[in-house]
Amino acid sequence: MKRSILFIVLVMAIGCGDSVTKKGSNNANNVNNANNVNNVNNVNNINNVNNTNLNNVNNVNNANNINNVNNTNLNNVNNVNNVNNVNNVNNTNNMIGDLHVQLVWDTDMSDMDVHVVHPDAYDGSMPDVDMNGQADPWFHSRFDCNWRNPAPDWGATGDLNNPSQDIDDTDGLGPENVNISVPENVEYVIAAQYYADNGAADTEATVRVFFGGNMVGEFVSPALLKGDLWEVAVVNGVTGEVTAITDTDGGPKVVPNYPTGNPF
Repeated sequence: MKRSILFIVLVMAIGCGDSVTKKGSNNANNVNNANNVNNVNNVNNINNVNNTNLNNVNNVNNANNINNVNNTNLNNVNNVNNVNNVNNVNNTNNMIGDLHVQLVWDTDMSDMDVHVVHPDAYDGSMPDVDMNGQADPWFHSRFDCNWRNPAPDWGATGDLNNPSQDIDDTDGLGPENVNISVPENVEYVIAAQYYADNGAADTEATVRVFFGGNMVGEFVSPALLKGDLWEVAVVNGVTGEVTAITDTDGGPKVVPNYPTGNPF
C-alpha cells in the first residue's frame, strides 16, 4: 500500500515538473517572439525613417529642381528682357540718325561750295532767280548753311539741331562737309555751286548723303561751269530718305550764272 502511494506521488511529481518546464519554455518563447516582433517593428521604424528621409531628400531635390527651373526661367526672361532692351536701343539709334552731307569735285585749284537749307528758307524773302514761280532759298541770311553762314541757328531744341560746315575749301577737290547731329522732322534741300574756276576748266562734282552713319544717296553732276548752281537733292530728317531734284526734262537741275557770294 505504501509503495502504491509512493509510486503515485512520484508520478505526480514528475508530471508537475514537466508542467513547470513547459511553462518556462513557453515564457521564453513568448519573450523571443516579443523580441522578434520588436525587431520587426524596429526594422519597420528604420524603414519608415529611411523612407521619410528619402522622401525628405526627394522633396528637397524636387524643390531644388523647381528652384533651378524657376531660376533658369527667370534667367531666360531676364535674357529676353535684356535683348528687348538692346533692340529698343538699336531701334532708337536707327530712327534718330545724324545727317552728313559731303561735296567733292575733280578740278584742282578751283572753288566749289556746298549748301544745305532749312525749309524755313522758303519764306519769300529771296528772289526767284531760276524763274520757277517760287522764291529761292539760296543765300538766305539764316536758313542756308554755306561758306558765308557756316554755323547758323536753326535749333528748335538747341545746338544739336543746328548745322555746321567744317571748312570752305577754295583750292580744289574738297571735301566740304555739313553736319547736323539731330535732324528735325523736316526736309532739307542740298545744292552745290561752282564759285570760282581760277582759270581751270569745267568740273564734275559728287555729293554724298549719309544718315545714321550709312550712305543713303550719291549724286554726280554734269559738267559745271563757273557760276553754275546745281540743285542736288531733298533729304528727310527723320527717315533719311533722299530724293534727287530734277529739271523739267528729268535730268539734273542746274541754274547757270547764279549770283555768287552775297548777291542779294
